[in-house]
Amino acid sequence: MYGSSEQVIYEDLESWCAIRSQFTIPVVMQGRPIKETQMLSREVADIYMLSGDHDNVMGFGWAAANANVSVLLQEGGGGGTLGKAMALHMASVLPTHTAHLICLDDQYDEDIYSANRIPVIGGSSPVPRGPGLGCA
Repeated sequence: MYGSSEQVIYEDLESWCAIRSQFTIPVVMQGRPIKETQMLSREVADIYMLSGDHDNVMGFGWAAANANVSVLLQEGGGGGTLGKAMALHMASVLPTHTAHLICLDDQYDEDIYSANRIPVIGGSSPVPRGPGLGCA
């Protein structure tokens, strides 16, 4: 196994490949230490956790879909219910978004940005369909 005496360089593709080859359980990669095309072609992870700006999330999400690799989204930037709504819309159009969606909005007692919340029902939240979420 990749020993504790060996140093992993965050940007080193071969280090990630060596680590990945030693796991029998699915590996989730968060962040992008290496170019997306290299991570996907070398199968550095089984699932990629995507966060950040819309263009990067959707670009990587569609690249992963073309490679038939699962993704999950993380909306942790403090966007509240509005951020969750956007993340739900992005996740709903990515073909390989088959895991869960992490939203810090579900952890807050109240939302400072909108008057309405998107509920979690049976472990899932619906993609908003109507106009607006209201203003706080």
